[in-house]
Amino acid sequence: MLSQYEADIIEKGIELSWTTWAKMSGQTLTIGDISYLKSDTDRGFERIFSIKLNRENMDFCIQQMIYYIKAGIMPDSMLITPNTKPENLAELLSQKGLPVAL
Repeated sequence: MLSQYEADIIEKGIELSWTTWAKMSGQTLTIGDISYLKSDTDRGFERIFSIKLNRENMDFCIQQMIYYIKAGIMPDSMLITPNTKPENLAELLSQKGLPVAL
């Protein structure tokens, strides 16, 4: 099991990697509760790389996330990291009808 320090270091490395890639490639970078890199040409790298949803509006945020993925607004692939919130995100997405491949 990872310590919180180790999980934080992994998370920071992932964030640095994807934000650097976005700046180098000129692609759209969105930072927030759900952070992702979206290709402007649909031919570059795309990935949701950080998900931290709070408990207050969790169901709404997950439904909105699914809608945005299906509409092509958000990438359809994501990294589930040790700091992803909620911890059972893959299970929740699957329960709401989004195909999940682990």
